[in-house]
Amino acid sequence: MGTACYIWGAEKIVDEFKKELKINVGEVTPDGQFSLDCLRCVGACGLAPPSALQMSPNAGAGNQKKALASQRTLFSILNG
Repeated sequence: MGTACYIWGAEKIVDEFKKELKINVGEVTPDGQFSLDCLRCVGACGLAPPSALQMSPNAGAGNQKKALASQRTLFSILNG
């Protein structure tokens, strides 16, 4: 990850998503609804660390709840 993202805690965000989804970077959840990927740099240092949460449009209610929980985890990390 880039320097700005590292300084602003991108590693913590990745670690929380790994715990929440129970997968490692480059893996997909067993149900195929979530994957976790990291980029070296997207050139958005002023927005560091950028992140995106996207799920399958066919995800069931359980996975939608998991996505919302992951989103809350992301926001709580970003807001300290």
